Amino acid sequence: MEVAFAPGMGVLHPDGSTQPFWDACRRHELVFAACASCGAVRMPPASVCPVCGEAPLTWNQASGLGSVYSFTIARQSFHAQIDDYVPYVVAVIAFDDAPVRLISNVVSVSPEDVHIGLPVQVAWDVVSPEVVIPRFEPRRGSR
Repeated sequence: MEVAFAPGMGVLHPDGSTQPFWDACRRHELVFAACASCGAVRMPPASVCPVCGEAPLTWNQASGLGSVYSFTIARQSFHAQIDDYVPYVVAVIAFDDAPVRLISNVVSVSPEDVHIGLPVQVAWDVVSPEVVIPRFEPRRGSR
């Protein structure tokens, strides 16, 4: 399923550490970075591991299945391009199969129906051929 959330705001400025994440998103794959030396997860990716100080990264696949770890409902617009999307949910998603959390939006559901522990799945927001952003929606049958 493809969703749209404030498409005018979907502008990316990836660097060498984040480019592989965004490249995977364009392929509709969700990945997370880990240190190639010690295995410490780096999300968001960083150029140097905060645990061992090494630089090389490995990229690991995640299923895109998870649950809402924490969230807030934005009820005021901070920019004219988001006026039509208020209220919206900003959430921290914990993945079922990856030791990482990702900040994103929960879409395709009333904000009042979002709760901690809500099972979600990735929903790809195809802003343009170059920009694909992972958003999340309730898993089928979980509302």
